[in-house]
Amino acid sequence: MSQAAPRRLPFVTVKRNIPQFRDSYGHWWVEVDGRESYGWWSMRCPLSIPQVIVGTIGTLNGVGGDVAGGAPTTDPRHGEDADFTFHPLLLTGKTDAQVRDEIRRFAASYAGRWGWPWWWCRTPMTNCHTFQLDLFTAVGLGEGAELLYTRGPGCPFMFLVRRLRWRVADGLRAGARGLATAATCSSCSRRTGPRHARLSRMLRPTSDG
Repeated sequence: MSQAAPRRLPFVTVKRNIPQFRDSYGHWWVEVDGRESYGWWSMRCPLSIPQVIVGTIGTLNGVGGDVAGGAPTTDPRHGEDADFTFHPLLLTGKTDAQVRDEIRRFAASYAGRWGWPWWWCRTPMTNCHTFQLDLFTAVGLGEGAELLYTRGPGCPFMFLVRRLRWRVADGLRAGARGLATAATCSSCSRRTGPRHARLSRMLRPTSDG
């Protein structure tokens, strides 16, 4: 019988690291019953510049890739401490056995190209963060509003790119405001120039009605 929701799941532990250079850029994974765990890795680690740009093959728990220590049901970071550790909130009514089964089925079926979601990507990119968030959606889990901060500020490897994008966006907005201001001023000058003065005199009522 399904149990009431929402409720915390003490047998599921969510682990999230703050992104850091040379440290898998902030790995996220999920542990179940302390015996199994699931995370999403790039096949190649560290990444080359071309792989950063176009992505690379993704793999569950790093199996078959450059990161050692992974197995089909064990993430390479299994059992390690993380910057943020918490038990997720179950948002839909179901049994603990159903939750375990859905986590396993989701992890086994997950697929996608590992990489950053650049705007030029023709297909959605995946990484350890999207894996965990997609798992939350599929199983019906959540952090709760008080734990949303554990999602962190984003990957520092991409900070320079994000800052450049922000500056371009700010420049475009400033340019648009400048054009709007120029158009307004130009319109005002036309309305107050000699032509406007002549039209005003022509349209102004005379004293003899």
